[in-house]
Amino acid sequence: MTPKERVLLSLSHEEPDRVPIGEWGYGKEIINPAIQPEMKIIQLKKRYGKNITLWGGVPAGDLITSSPEQVRKSAEMHLRACKPGGGYIFGTSHSIMPGARYENYLAMLEAHKTFGRYD
Repeated sequence: MTPKERVLLSLSHEEPDRVPIGEWGYGKEIINPAIQPEMKIIQLKKRYGKNITLWGGVPAGDLITSSPEQVRKSAEMHLRACKPGGGYIFGTSHSIMPGARYENYLAMLEAHKTFGRYD
């Protein structure tokens, strides 16, 4: 079973379009677990982090409903959990949605500046 098949099986998806997967020429597959609970990407990193690249993190809805401090803490949590060892593209769990508060988006970017650097 390929890493892609194991990930899809672990997510219990029968429709591949619900978990976009692409190969960007780096020899790794990129998984964006869009619209999944926010902890799913951390679980995927722990289980498959050496075989795939993950893209996502901060739940997109948090940019609408949460405070800037909550968004910053979420961003920090995802960066600290998913960044080690590489293979992580930080962002939201989906696209930036209408209604996202600008101050929340800035809080996410500030967290990325603070915690997102690879040394």
